[in-house]
Parts: sequence; C-alpha cells; structure tokens
Amino acid sequence: EPIGDLDTGGDRQMYRRKAEDPRMTFASVTLEQGALYILKKYRRVHRYKLMQATFQAYSANPEKNRYPDVRCMDATRVILTGRPCDYIHANWIKFADGKKFICTQ
Repeated sequence: EPIGDLDTGGDRQMYRRKAEDPRMTFASVTLEQGALYILKKYRRVHRYKLMQATFQAYSANPEKNRYPDVRCMDATRVILTGRPCDYIHANWIKFADGKKFICTQ
C-alpha cells in the first residue's frame, strides 16, 4: 500500500526523488536498510549527550514523564498556558526547511 506518494511496490528511483520530505526519507531508508539499521541508529543517537542542555522542568515533574531515559530539554520544551502547571513532556523540533513539529511521549 502506498505511503504518501511512496509506492513501495514501484520503481525505487521514483520514491528516491520524492524523499525531500524527512518522513519520506525515513520511510525510504527503512525500506532499503530494514529495521536493524534503524535500531543501530537509535542506539547511536541514544548515547549522544548534549553538553549545554538543562532538564530542570523534566526533573521537577517525574510523575509526568513516562520513560526515565527520555528527557525533555528546557530550551525547546512546549510550555502550556492557562493551566496550573505549564509542564508537558514535549519538545519543539525545527527542521532546516523551517518546518516545526512537536515530539512528545
């Protein structure tokens, strides 16, 4: 079944051209390399440590964090308004093309 404009049964060159969207790139790489490749990349990224990052809001709200090894950075966290507590485990992610997404647990 197609994934967006990606036809998994069609010509590989066709979906490489459509891989400008990061989601399409991820789908293309996953199809070509397989799940083990993604697992290896995850393990490499998971070990990466930011030197300047702080996690004070994350540390102050342990009951709102599902996974203890997935921290929420203060600099990019989503701040809730109009609520007693402004914390949610969510961060803004900005891509090179200017698009913004929210990643959350």
